[in-house]
Amino acid sequence: MSNSFKITIHPYNREVTASPKTDFLDVLLQSGIKVESDCGGKGTCGKCRVKILSGKVKANPAHHKKHLSKSDIKSGVVLACQVKVLSNLEVKIEKLIESVIPKKSLNISQVSLKPEPLVKKLYIKLKPPSPEDTTPDLDRLLACLPVNTEVSDYNILPNLTEKIRQEDFKITAVTSGNRLLSVEPLDTTNQLYGIAFDLGTTTLMGALLDLNTGKTVQVLARDNPQMVFGSDVISRADYALKKKDGIFKLKQTLVKVLNDIINKLALLQNIKNDDIYEITVVGNTMMTHLFLGLNPYYLVRSPFISVHSKMLIFYARETGLEINSTGQVVVLPNVAAFVGSDILGALIACEFDRPEERTKLLIDLGTNSEIALSTKNRVLVCSTAAGPAFEGAHIKSGMRALEGAIENIELNYPPNLKVIGNSKPRGICGSGLVNIVAKFLDAGLISVSGRFTEISHWKGYPALINRFRKGGKTEYFIISHREHNAIDENIVLMQKDIRELQMAKAAIRAGISVLMKEVGVNYGDIDKVFLAGSFGNYIDPIMAIKIGLLPPVNPEIIQPTGNAAGEGAKWALVSRKALFKFTSLKKRIEYIELARKPEFREEYLKVLPFPDNNISWED
Repeated sequence: MSNSFKITIHPYNREVTASPKTDFLDVLLQSGIKVESDCGGKGTCGKCRVKILSGKVKANPAHHKKHLSKSDIKSGVVLACQVKVLSNLEVKIEKLIESVIPKKSLNISQVSLKPEPLVKKLYIKLKPPSPEDTTPDLDRLLACLPVNTEVSDYNILPNLTEKIRQEDFKITAVTSGNRLLSVEPLDTTNQLYGIAFDLGTTTLMGALLDLNTGKTVQVLARDNPQMVFGSDVISRADYALKKKDGIFKLKQTLVKVLNDIINKLALLQNIKNDDIYEITVVGNTMMTHLFLGLNPYYLVRSPFISVHSKMLIFYARETGLEINSTGQVVVLPNVAAFVGSDILGALIACEFDRPEERTKLLIDLGTNSEIALSTKNRVLVCSTAAGPAFEGAHIKSGMRALEGAIENIELNYPPNLKVIGNSKPRGICGSGLVNIVAKFLDAGLISVSGRFTEISHWKGYPALINRFRKGGKTEYFIISHREHNAIDENIVLMQKDIRELQMAKAAIRAGISVLMKEVGVNYGDIDKVFLAGSFGNYIDPIMAIKIGLLPPVNPEIIQPTGNAAGEGAKWALVSRKALFKFTSLKKRIEYIELARKPEFREEYLKVLPFPDNNISWED
């Protein structure tokens, strides 16, 4: 038997090799080819479809029968995660992963803080040594710096003498707190940049800031390439723990794309990577663990213990990030296993650290949603597993908010669809799912229980009846026709999709209710609601209230905050005071573990049905 097989992959026309009986999904991942794999290779999502054009594989029939039609199987379609390589292959990727096309251009928002970064530069003209002054070079330099400045990096010493004398004792010292980071010839004080990273489960955001002015000069977003290992952090933890070198692969995959962002930001600003001296990092607790290459075993098992929660500072070279090697990477503190530094960043950007009379609510909507409630004397935070419905995962025709995603509907005939990019519809994104279900509820096509109503209730929309399909346990509505009437060929709203959305919105509303009961406030007491994250930025608050995702408050008090976590990371980069707010606010936060609250299940069951449509805002 051959030690390896040759595999040709279309439409890339790429050739790779694989050992016998290798999982085909691993072959694709190791080759850098992206395929959809929400479940991280467990065979439960059915999205990693490939067509075998020639060659032999060993397939798992149970998963294929569940996710593929008879015609799919007959034509050679398989799930990449459920086949092993048995010969040379020629294959075609059925569905390519595309990069995110934002609904709006990335805005370069500015931090309204006086620049006072942790990293500073000081230009110095040293007095040359003489027979009367034989002070060692390092001592001579330290004497010109703030008291107690120390050398903690050996790499400064070998070339120190040459750098000091290179330009006639004219140098720039780079410091961080009481640490000397670097020594550079001449005056380089105008070259001082930093990057704030938000490590999202789905999207990575990087903002380049001029630390002398505090201004954001460039912003970039990239898909998180770890999505091929699973759409949610639990799937990625499972991959890390079960696959050979899983932790290393996840870390390296992430670091590689972060370096791509760093290089592109530097290029766009026409600066060198060496001009970047600091990086701040926020993310959920799992993402920061994977960034650091930490074992997540105990993080995902009761009692859910993280490796660290404090603010950590490393030299850039220790993390693999390609900025000035003597620069530093600040990993901001986590709150708990499922409440990371990203929620701290969002709270600081929304000024939850300031005690005041107002009652404020912050909701970061996502697969793992964080909720914070602030009153005069208390800040409470919880995390609730809403599931991936808001990202379009586990939805039959679901997709991310890319070009071609349906984001709204008007129930005309045929239905009038609003599609991202004004292009041909390809699927339904999370905000589109919320809007569609809300419109169906308003029209009486879905009941408060979440079931499609009987056809007799559709009399106000007779032309839509022929789009409704009911047979056995399968009920669905055809949102948009494709080529045929087969369910796999149309964009549809399934009964199961409605249930997924119900469970997601109920988890969030129940979490909100538990926090409110904890501090004894009602919906009418809430003065401000912040919606954080990209999903929260684009969701229609009125539609979200209609389905019971958001509480029945006046929509005028609801404020989308965009990437609030990234804003918090920028604040920490620009201002030492803001940086240390992360630590002080963390000490004030009361983390509420919902799993230990019996009332959470009670509230969940109470809000699982959709509200009736006669909504009145609570003032």
